[in-house]
Amino acid sequence: MKPGTRSRLSFRRKTHTAIFTVARAQVPDSIPLKVGTPLQLSNEQGAMDVVITEVGPEEITLDANHPLAGKELVFEIEVVDVANK
Repeated sequence: MKPGTRSRLSFRRKTHTAIFTVARAQVPDSIPLKVGTPLQLSNEQGAMDVVITEVGPEEITLDANHPLAGKELVFEIEVVDVANK
């Protein structure tokens, strides 16, 4: 890129494989089953932040996408200088 070059960068799309369901019976009674409730799941592979997006009679839907994924978030940038190394 050269000085004066302008570009637009946008946030990533929502990954549908990061949206999944679990049985309500797997969720401890101490956790409020309310849409928008953030949770952190963990197992031997690590931790994952999720948000409850749907609550049904038998299962709940969790979304592990970044909170800004799928949102319109556009950065407009302009190159003002390029340093040669």
